[in-house]
Parts: sequence; structure tokens; C-alpha cells
Amino acid sequence: MSPAQSNTPILGIAKALVDGNLLSEVDARNAISGADMESTPLLKYLVEKGLANSTAVAEVLSVVFGLPFFDLNALDLSQIPIDILGIEVIEKH
Repeated sequence: MSPAQSNTPILGIAKALVDGNLLSEVDARNAISGADMESTPLLKYLVEKGLANSTAVAEVLSVVFGLPFFDLNALDLSQIPIDILGIEVIEKH
């Protein structure tokens, strides 16, 4: 029986991605199987194989787990007060 035909329930992060419409159930089952075969974490597998966008995954999981999502690409680096904080503090935090 192929992973896509399995009746095993989809749980955890995979279920959240299916519920968030980022993956179909078939794609989720196939990704779980593929990640297991490659001994790779599911999220890494999904992003590296181009099956899910990392930003979209982060947004869905932030809602599911009730954690804030901050897109670092939205940060205007020119507004960081490097001269006040120092580069060491900025890199540390």
C-alpha cells in the first residue's frame, strides 16, 4: 500500500499544514514517507523539495501554536542603531 493510500490519520505539523491548505492529504502522506525514507525532518523535506513555502509554513504554524510570526525580511536594517548598540549586541540578539 502506498503512503497516499494509507488510512493512518495525519497528525501534528502535517495535519496543521493540511488544515491550513498548504498540503493535500495525499501530499502530506507522501512527504511524511519521503522524509522518513531520507531520515530528514518533515519541514526541512517539504521546503527543500519545493513542496511548501517556508514563510507560508511559518505563518500557519504560528497560528496553530499561538506564537507570534515576525518576517525578518520586513525588517529595515538601515533603522538598526548600530552605533548605539554595537555590532556584537546586534549579532548576539
